[in-house]
Amino acid sequence: MRFRESNKIKEPYIINGGSVEDSRGSVIFVNDFDLKEIRRFYQISNCDTNFERGWQGHKIESRWFQSLKGTISLSLIAFEDYKKGDKVRCSLFELSCDKPQVLYVPPGYVSCIKAKTKEHCLGVFSNYSLNAIKDEVRFELDYFDTIIEKRQ
Repeated sequence: MRFRESNKIKEPYIINGGSVEDSRGSVIFVNDFDLKEIRRFYQISNCDTNFERGWQGHKIESRWFQSLKGTISLSLIAFEDYKKGDKVRCSLFELSCDKPQVLYVPPGYVSCIKAKTKEHCLGVFSNYSLNAIKDEVRFELDYFDTIIEKRQ
């Protein structure tokens, strides 16, 4: 299992999709999202738009996120090389069901999920079955507040 690429943590990235429409309706797709690694799928809905679900991630497991309904923001922080007191860079991604795309989050990142719309649902794909490995990492929601460089 690869965790590092060229001795550097892999970066998250967006896989863009598209849509087509005709007299029968529409088809929304993300054809470049390769599902061969996927072992598990689940959905997340926060209780309201004020709630932040975070910080949680994995040392080995990769995850892919797609908005199935509404708009959701995901803040990501690489934790592998983090040392307490260091400044950390926070990457912010916004996923909307109106724009078909999948966000790839490699191992070594924690995420914080916040709904931007009342009606929302986030689809999550994982490359490991539930309880197949014990690699989960969690930080309290305010853990990075004083050291974060950018988070909206």
